[in-house]
Amino acid sequence: MAPTTTRRSRPGDLVGAITGESGLRGKDIGSIEIHQRFALVEIPEPAADEVVQALRATMIKGRKATVRRDRA
Repeated sequence: MAPTTTRRSRPGDLVGAITGESGLRGKDIGSIEIHQRFALVEIPEPAADEVVQALRATMIKGRKATVRRDRA
């Protein structure tokens, strides 16, 4: 999954948004890579669509997140 609201975002911000808006727990979330303009978050494949839909309806660090599945 690739949320594109990374301005000053930390891994904990992304984990908090994912766990708060979906049925996942923190231990379900894998590696997190934060880049200047996007972040990659590893989540279980069966939960991907649920997480993407949930995060599209929420804010991360006060900003609307653009969330999509990674193409890789």
